Amino acid sequence: MAKLDELKESLNTLRTALSLLSAFLIAMGGALGALFKSGDIGVLFWVCAFFMALFILAGFIVITKIKQKTKEIENYDGYFGNVNNWNRHFCDVFIFNQD
Repeated sequence: MAKLDELKESLNTLRTALSLLSAFLIAMGGALGALFKSGDIGVLFWVCAFFMALFILAGFIVITKIKQKTKEIENYDGYFGNVNNWNRHFCDVFIFNQD
């Protein structure tokens, strides 16, 4: 069960990271739009554009990691991961005396 808890905790951390990245993307988009509207296309504009692209890339990486962790939780093969695994363990240990 500790492995399952660890997977769930890392999934929650990734979801939090995705929320923070979304907030940064909204802020960067607003700053980029304001700079463009004012006609101030200088160093700050390009720095905002660079970081916006960087945050988009990081968002795709986090989404990929979330998908991987979700698959790991779906395929979790602990004894109490689902009823079938528990039944298999019960039969192995108590009926067939195997461990």
